[in-house]
Amino acid sequence: MLTATIVLADDHELVRQGLCSLLDGEPGIHVLGETSDSSKVLPLCRRLKPQVLVLDLMMPGPGGLAILQQVRQRLPNIKVVVISMHKQEAYVARALLSGASAYVPKDAPADHLVEAIWAVRTGKTYLSPHLDRQAVEQYLALEQEKQDAYELLTGREKEVLPLVAQSLTSKRIAEIMQISPRTVEIYRRNMMRKMGFRNLLDVIRYAQQKGLIEPPPQSPNDIRLNDSK
Repeated sequence: MLTATIVLADDHELVRQGLCSLLDGEPGIHVLGETSDSSKVLPLCRRLKPQVLVLDLMMPGPGGLAILQQVRQRLPNIKVVVISMHKQEAYVARALLSGASAYVPKDAPADHLVEAIWAVRTGKTYLSPHLDRQAVEQYLALEQEKQDAYELLTGREKEVLPLVAQSLTSKRIAEIMQISPRTVEIYRRNMMRKMGFRNLLDVIRYAQQKGLIEPPPQSPNDIRLNDSK
């Protein structure tokens, strides 16, 4: 019989208790451990070695996408199911590009989470029916084009990108890279053109998604998965 061992990461006590009760009540699913602290997710997964991590991206502490990437890079056998209050295709696509195998909004029926867990255990990906799959796929294609474009950047243009994303001035970037501000401007223009960035916000979003800079602190949320009817 196929089984699924779980580590659950969510900073809301009531949500964790509800999800633990839900999942432990499902035949074949066993919750090995839980945490409310994103900085403890990786150590807990290393110790318990679950088959699936159910991860809320909006926990306090290190950014959820950064934690997701760390788990997938260092513990590649663990599949990650993301639960989140966000349903916009940008959030979903970034989670998938960062290594998530499934994405379930917190306002989805609880059985969507169960379906997601069994899907990833059999090597499949899962998007809740509450999500606009077509919009997510279009966004993924666009982001993939940007990833391909990144490989076309020169070494210096790659150095400039995260510095620009930190909103540093050309003068400050020039000091860091030990080049002239004029040369920085040339690298900046070339990088923006090759990547198809329209403004600084595009640069910041891409750098955060790719893990080139730390994402901003994320506020907690209290949206919960609905009970399945």
